[in-house]
Amino acid sequence: MTTVAHKIISTSRLKFLLLPLLIALLFLASCDKKVVKDTATSRTKSYSKGPFKVDLAIDNTDIDLSQTVSLEIKIIHPQDYRVQVSSLQDCLQSFDIIDTDYQSDVIIDSNVTSSTTYRLEPADITHATTIVIDPNDPAILPLAFKFTNSYDETVLPTTVATDRIAIMVTQTEIDPNMLAAIQDIASPPSSGLWLLAPIAIVIILVILFVIFHNKKCKAVKTQNIIKKSADEIAMAQIESLLSKKLIEQQKLKEFYEKLCDILRHYIENRFIIAAAHQTTEEFLEEIFITEILSQDDKASLRKFLTHCDLVKFAKHIPGLEDINASTEMAKDFVIRTKQQEARQC
Repeated sequence: MTTVAHKIISTSRLKFLLLPLLIALLFLASCDKKVVKDTATSRTKSYSKGPFKVDLAIDNTDIDLSQTVSLEIKIIHPQDYRVQVSSLQDCLQSFDIIDTDYQSDVIIDSNVTSSTTYRLEPADITHATTIVIDPNDPAILPLAFKFTNSYDETVLPTTVATDRIAIMVTQTEIDPNMLAAIQDIASPPSSGLWLLAPIAIVIILVILFVIFHNKKCKAVKTQNIIKKSADEIAMAQIESLLSKKLIEQQKLKEFYEKLCDILRHYIENRFIIAAAHQTTEEFLEEIFITEILSQDDKASLRKFLTHCDLVKFAKHIPGLEDINASTEMAKDFVIRTKQQEARQC
């Protein structure tokens, strides 16, 4: 009888000691994040019409709420054409843009290739435990790319349209069987105070581990949901450009091309204007008929873009003083025109 009782107590004690371990395992499962790209769910599609081509590449079409999606848009067109692109943010359904990486235009055999990569995250992070974006409810709606001849208005524009892109977004559920296993664990026997010491040690170690790991998980989650504003992206790109030391390498044309692209893309993101793929005169004409900028900012922008065009197309070689002035002019323009409202992350 004593032996049976002893076995029952030992079994109950073992189950009770397993309780903190199961709780810790559940916590770790909830904080687990996938960081490896799933090539099985990546997708690349090409759309073309004559000499005009658009490539879309998305790295993952099946994610959970803790993950982000990388979308690359590559546009190829003849050098004498300009392109107008639909606003990507307007075509996103249940997603937000949290980062943008612009690549400078490349000209090969009279064809211009431009590439932009967007980092997207689910916009509606709720308590849902099932799929929150259905395949029939696409996350990225069709985009339209309108190509227009810059020199001959009699040539009809060509439009290339993409398809819808569906993205599965899920949230991992805790296994009900694991919860049931915890509930079925027996309470510890009250056979003596000698049981409390090892139990207390195990519980304290688990609590310390959970607190430490919880801080790490919260830090990772906070980093994932911070959204960068247009001015933050532009200022970071300017600093990155300066760090490449193109000026010291006498790559002045490349430096001005990248600096001009940064400011154009900033204006496109900040004011929702298709600035990146227009000629300077077309862009300035559109800016000057709007009220989004003050007269001083319009004049400063015209001076900046005109100087950039001299270096890019007229083979003008600027002095160091002119280069520094252009860089400061771009920074000042971003600072003066950035959004003043406090953003909520």
